[in-house]
Amino acid sequence: MSIAEWVARYGTYPAHEWLCGRPTLRELRRLRQLADQPPEAVQRDAVERLRRLLRFAATHLPYYAEQFREAGLDPDAPDIRTALNRLPVLSKDDVRAAGDQMLCKHVPGGPIPYRTGGTTGRALHFYLDRRQQAQRMAARLFMQELFGVRVGDRRAYVWGSPIESVRGRLKRLRDRLINEVLLDAFDMSADRVAAHLDRLRAFEPRVIYGYPSAIALLAEHIARRKQRWPYARPRLIVLTGEETLPEQRAKLQECFGCPVATEYGSREMGVIAHECPQGRLHILTPHVLVEVLRDGRPAPPDKC
Repeated sequence: MSIAEWVARYGTYPAHEWLCGRPTLRELRRLRQLADQPPEAVQRDAVERLRRLLRFAATHLPYYAEQFREAGLDPDAPDIRTALNRLPVLSKDDVRAAGDQMLCKHVPGGPIPYRTGGTTGRALHFYLDRRQQAQRMAARLFMQELFGVRVGDRRAYVWGSPIESVRGRLKRLRDRLINEVLLDAFDMSADRVAAHLDRLRAFEPRVIYGYPSAIALLAEHIARRKQRWPYARPRLIVLTGEETLPEQRAKLQECFGCPVATEYGSREMGVIAHECPQGRLHILTPHVLVEVLRDGRPAPPDKC
C-alpha cells in the first residue's frame, strides 16, 4: 500500500464522506457484518428493513399512504413480501404524475436531485438522500473488496455522463485526494484513447470502472501494439452501464491480466447486483428486493 493509498483510506476518504454527510463507511461495516451471518439472518434483516421502509412511506409520503389504503397493504403483515403483490407496478409516468406526493423534504441533508440518462426516451427526474448515496457506494466498495480492492485504492472511471464530466478545480482536487481519476468515455478518438492509456500508465489504478464498450476500445488499442498491458496491472475491471459481451470480457482479461466483473444497476436504484470472484451475480439483498414478473405477475423463485 502506497502512502497516498494509506492517507486516502484512513484520512481523506472518511473525511470526504463525513463532510458530505454520507455514512458510507458505516454502511460498509454493516455489509461486512451481514456477510458473516447465515442466510436466514440476512433474510430476516432484509425483511425488517423492508418493514421500516414501508412504515416510513405510509407515514411520510402521501402517494404511498393512499396506495397502501387502496391496496389494503399493512406494513406489519406477517408475510410482507406477499402483501407487496397487492401494489401495482410503478411506472416512470406514475413518478412524474405524483411529484411531491412521493417526496419527503425532511430527510437529513435534504433531498438531492437526480435524473436518469434518458436512454429509454424521456429522462426521469427524481431525488435521493445521503443515506441512499452511502448505501450505493458501500455496496460497490463491499463487492470490490472480494477482489482485494480496499477503500482508498486508486480507481479510474471510464465514464461519460455530462453530470459527472463537469469538473472544476475543486472537483479535480477532490479526486486527487481520494485517489480517483475520470477518463471521458464520450471522447474515444484515437488520440484521446492514447491519452487515456498514458493516464492509466501513470496512475496505476487498482480498479478500472466503466462502460464495456469504452474500456474495450482501450484494450483494442493496446492489442494493436502489444499483446498485454505491460505496466502495473489492475486488480479488477468492473463493467457497467451496458450489456457486457463475451468477447469484450475475454479481450479485457487477456489484455489487462486481471479479473473482470459486471455490475448491474440503475440511476434510480443504485447497485442491484454484482459479480463475485467465482463468476456468480449476487443481488445486494440488504438494499434491494428483486422481483421477476411473468405475464404481469410475480414469478416464484423456481420460475424466474
